[in-house]
Amino acid sequence: MRAVRTASACGLAVTSLLAAAADPDPRVALGERLFSEMRFDSPLGDMDVGCTTCHARSDQVGYRGFADALGRSWHPWRNEDPGRETLRNAPGLFDLSGHSFIHTDGEFLSLEAQTEKTLTGRNFGWLPGELEQARRQVASILRMDYAAGFSEAYRVDIAKESDAACVHAAARAIADFMRSLTSERASPYDAFVRENSLDEGPRPGEGPAAYGTRILSEIDQREKTKTLARAPGFSDDALAGYRIFLQTKANERNGNCVVCHVPPTFTDENFHNTGVTQEEYDAIHGSGSFAKLDVPSAGTRPLDRFQKRARLDRAGETDLGYWNFARYENSPLYRPQEAESEFRVRTIATFKTPPLRNLPSTPPYMHNGAYTSLESTLQQKVEAAFLARMGDLRNADPDLSGIRIMEDDFKTLFAFLNALCDAGTRTAEFRESAVVDSRVAPSAYNYKPDELDLVGTEDDPALAAEDDAASNPDEIR
Repeated sequence: MRAVRTASACGLAVTSLLAAAADPDPRVALGERLFSEMRFDSPLGDMDVGCTTCHARSDQVGYRGFADALGRSWHPWRNEDPGRETLRNAPGLFDLSGHSFIHTDGEFLSLEAQTEKTLTGRNFGWLPGELEQARRQVASILRMDYAAGFSEAYRVDIAKESDAACVHAAARAIADFMRSLTSERASPYDAFVRENSLDEGPRPGEGPAAYGTRILSEIDQREKTKTLARAPGFSDDALAGYRIFLQTKANERNGNCVVCHVPPTFTDENFHNTGVTQEEYDAIHGSGSFAKLDVPSAGTRPLDRFQKRARLDRAGETDLGYWNFARYENSPLYRPQEAESEFRVRTIATFKTPPLRNLPSTPPYMHNGAYTSLESTLQQKVEAAFLARMGDLRNADPDLSGIRIMEDDFKTLFAFLNALCDAGTRTAEFRESAVVDSRVAPSAYNYKPDELDLVGTEDDPALAAEDDAASNPDEIR
């Protein structure tokens, strides 16, 4: 019996719920069907897998925003490559249309390339050397059940296409569906911006910091003239948090958030090191260990050892993110006339800026899923900013040291983040105790594989073997 993924530690079952109404665009409708298809995975794996396994719109708790509830997403167990967890947490999928880089590490330059690799790769249970089998599996499903859909949407006779062309066609349709996923922008924040005729984002040629300064000035002017409109749900605390979010003046109490989380999508689509990899590595191998890690500034990339999660018995292995795939020819981080070796150093442990809309619906946070609450995530940024100012954070992002917020700012920033939530999504209640608790130990390092259950383990020898291995971390990749 193949398993259905559940997560008892999170108290929910991850399901494949998509919108009830069919999209009128036949390409999007077809892509949505393929996105929820559960037969593309390897038959040799121990669990059914589809895109919605890690990217569900909803679960039993409610709206999920196509983000995974597990800290690190799961893939099928294969005896030849034992392991349950993928490298990272699967993020949400909204507002990706037009992005130049896909994945938190920027590995792919298009949604089509990312999707094709997923359909035929390890996340769907396929091992290196099984590409042809994977293509054949996908193609057989398309020819059997999706011929009419491809004919209508793309005027393609899928029965006459090669296996490789079938996979490419499936990836194209799924990518078209993902491009259709745009945030509703129906939050209290959006209403506040509209009612006060504020620009949703920077004007052409205007940098994020300048935009933040201008919006603050416009808000101040409206307050002085008593013309500032207040939208329902946009509280005094949310407005105070918005001010901190926009404030970028050096050496003042400010969030410096807007320089990376640029409205209206709240991401600059760029890559930054905010200290998450160093925190994880040093928590396992000791303070200062990441600073001593030997990272080559020349040679072949990606490197397998820098596409791993940090583990106690495997010093030297960690996740360096964009470093593995950055190319100066197309990188937004590259500086003109910069030596490639210097450029590589500046990409160490950088990851793509995540968006901020509907955050309470999409925990855990950051690329490694190490932070289960917004409070702990904010606390990490404060501590990383302090390390950056002290010169103790390797390759710290230049803007990180500009974060200067106090613990009593957390409540207002929290209120602002809640104000970015659309109707029908979850909000979060601020817990001051969670800020204190986050200083003790990041949640990810207390994670135990056996806290997560698989339905059907008792009937499946492969799953039973995994349960035995879970009690011995040395046997889990």
